[in-house]
This record gives sequence, structure tokens and C-alpha cells, in this order.
Amino acid sequence: MIQIVYAEDLVFTVNSTDYYFNVGQEAIIPVYVENDYGSAISGQLTYTITETVSSSGSYYSSSNTQTQGFTILEEQEEPIAFGIGTSDKELVREFASSFKYTNEAGDQVIVTLPKINIHFVENKDEQSQSQEEQQQSSSSDEEEQQTQSTSETQENTEPLKSEDQMQQDLQNNQASQDSSALKNQMNQEVQDSQQREQEQKEQLEQNSEYQDMKEQLEEQGFNQENEPNFGSDEFSQEFTNPETGEKASLSGSMDNNTFDDLKSEFESESLENDILNNQNKTNQNLKKAIEDLKEKGFNESPMKFSTSNNMTTFQKEFVDEKNNTVVIKGTLDDEEVLEFDEDKDRNLLLWIILIIFAVATYYFYSKYYKKENAVEEPKKTLKPLDYRKEALKILKDAEKTYSIDKKTAYELLAYSVRYFYSHKNKLSKELSNDEFRKQVKDKDLNSLILASEMIEFAKGKDKGEFNRFVDFARRFIK
Repeated sequence: MIQIVYAEDLVFTVNSTDYYFNVGQEAIIPVYVENDYGSAISGQLTYTITETVSSSGSYYSSSNTQTQGFTILEEQEEPIAFGIGTSDKELVREFASSFKYTNEAGDQVIVTLPKINIHFVENKDEQSQSQEEQQQSSSSDEEEQQTQSTSETQENTEPLKSEDQMQQDLQNNQASQDSSALKNQMNQEVQDSQQREQEQKEQLEQNSEYQDMKEQLEEQGFNQENEPNFGSDEFSQEFTNPETGEKASLSGSMDNNTFDDLKSEFESESLENDILNNQNKTNQNLKKAIEDLKEKGFNESPMKFSTSNNMTTFQKEFVDEKNNTVVIKGTLDDEEVLEFDEDKDRNLLLWIILIIFAVATYYFYSKYYKKENAVEEPKKTLKPLDYRKEALKILKDAEKTYSIDKKTAYELLAYSVRYFYSHKNKLSKELSNDEFRKQVKDKDLNSLILASEMIEFAKGKDKGEFNRFVDFARRFIK
């Protein structure tokens, strides 16, 4: 067996890096796991199957990548069974897999297997015999001479096997028995996985919102690159405009066997031009704001669009030579801009609140606690920032502000979770809402961020869910 170790407490083992199956036979690869971590490990299992086909002297390849949540038991007795499928002709499929998890220190660890080749051949026995002959031909000159000598003295008898060869035969026989015993279980797991994916695909195809979003992308010239990729409770699908090279995507999550929170994201230079050429007053104000930034030395990025919950938003980013960033965000009705914000410092209001709080704290300290006749104060060591406490203060300010200014309250609410996450993970800069959603794939928190954006660009209207979102944020911070 081939043992591959990439983590101190986790060992992945495979029998070989080349497997042979007859054409038409179901290919199943067992991967054995040894868990010395002391408890179950939850993470993400990712595997890619690449198929290479030869035709008329040319080679064509295609690949499919799947990622899903996976838990390795504390005592993982059964191997992980990967179904590679079957083939009606001779070809080679390449299999690569990795398991990513977070250890107790908070570091991300990746255990990776080398690439495994799956050969579909007309006669597996002949291929195995040929492989054994190649292995024997690579033995040392001394072993070759010994074999020839034995052959001369035992010309009419069956060649004797060495102790290593007998041990190898024993291992091969045991592996064959193990594979046979596990085959039914592996087949069942493969069938269950395929059935679950088929059910998800059918449910998605019947989802009218998904079909509408897909049709809109196709009308804009986008072609799908792949069928939807399904995870344990989410899906994603990529699109490309062959004429412009622009990218688009559809994504969503599943709750109670129903897909919701569907989102379409795309780039479109033609739509951006139509928006800026529209004579609507707000559109022209947007155009002037963009021209002013370019005159100040800012470089522009293409406008990005996002559609979710029947609302289309746009975002355009600008960066100057000093790496200062300005983001313009707004909402659309077809090509007309309903409103937009030029976000020079999206947290300016929040920093003002923090500064006022710091000044007030210093004032009360100076008035009530500082000694009047102190000759010399001992030097004090600055305490580390209690980012959890500060995040909860921001959250409390959001609750106080809600009855007066809902828009500011939602901004403070979203900022509290972004502030906490950025400091907890020691990030060099604070995440934007979009970056937060991509890194923190939590349905409740993503709903909170989305609601904050909708309130920001929908003139302060909300659905009365503020208190529920506050509870989500408080649980996340604590």
C-alpha cells in the first residue's frame, strides 16, 4: 500500500496510483483513513475527475470538480469510496482529491493525495500481467543473474517464488478480498450520492426563479460552461459570453429541500454603456461622479451586477496609485439608476461614533479618576484590543439607532459582524459585504448582510426582521 501523510494527525492511504478496470465495469477507488486526532474531523472534501480521450491522433480532455462537507470519524474503520463511473471504450481518467479542515490552533490544514490514474481496458488480466512483467524487468542485475541461474537448474519445474513475492501475493489476495467485501457498500454509497444529486438537479430545474435568471443570462449572450455543481446544501453554475469573454454565475442554497437565496452575478460592458448613456437625471449624476474620479487619477474596474430577490444592484470600484479605494454602489430598474452611493470611506460614520466614545471615556476618566496632585504617573502598558467587546458595543449602538434611523442601524449591524470577523482572523483590512459572504458561508449571516444592503439602497424600508438579525449577530460575536 502507498501511504501519503500531509498532516500530523491524519493519514490517507491508497493501494496504488494506477487502477485497471474492464470496459463497462464500475470503477470504485477505496481511500483508507487513519485518524489520530482524538476526535471526529469536519471539513471540505474536494475531488476532480479528468478524462482524456484520443481520437485521430489528437487528445481531448474534460474535468469535473465536486466539493462537499465531509466528516472523518474518530475511528474511521471504513474507507472513503470514490465512484469514478464506467466507460464503454478504452480511456484513462485522472483522479485527484484533497481534504481541508481547521485544527485546534485555528490553522487550515490540507491533506492531499497524489493523482491516481484509472485505466479502462478491454482485458484487465492481460494488462495486469504486462504490468507485472514491467516491474520484474526493472529488478537489479544481480537478481536477473540469480533468476537465470535458477532457470537453468530447474528447467522442467515450476519456478520457486521468493519470500517477498509470496508476501506480495498474500497482500494482493487480501486486498482483493477486502475490495470484494466492500464493493456492495461502496456501490450503495455511490448510488445514494448520484440519486441525491439527481434529486437536487430535478428540484433546481423545476425552480421558476432559477429558470428566469438563466434565461436572462442567455438573452444577454451568456452560455453555460457547466451543469450546476451541487454541494451538500448549495449549488453554483458558471457562464461565459463567447463574444466578449465576460463571466457570469448563478448560485443558491437549499433549505428544507427547496432552493432559495438565488443570486445571479455578471459583468456587461454593453449594459454599463447603456446606463451611462441614459438621459435619466440619476444616471447622468452617476456618469459625472465616475468622470470626476477618473480626473482625480483613479483607475476604474468594470461594473459588476447582481440580481437577487427581484432586485438588481451594481458596483464599480476605483483605485488610485496610493491604493485608496472608492466604491460606487446602487440599484437599477432596467437601465435606469434608482439611487447610488459613492463610498469613499464606508465606515466613516462608524469611526466617528467610536471616536466620540473614546473622547467621552477620556473626559470622564480625567474628571473623576485622575489624581489632582500627581507628580508622576507610572507608565501604563496598552491592553490588547478587545474586539469582541467593541463589536458588541457597535451592535448595541445599532439597536439604539434603529428607532431613529433604520438605514444607519442596518449599516452598524452589518459592520459589527464584519468588524468582529476581520479582527478575529487578523485580516489586514476590513472585508466588504461581498467578501464577507464569500468567506463566511453562513445562511443567517448572509441574510443579515443582504438585508443591510437592501435597506441601504431601498430608502430605509425593512421587513421588520431587525431584532432577528441582531440575535444572529450576537450569537456570531459571542
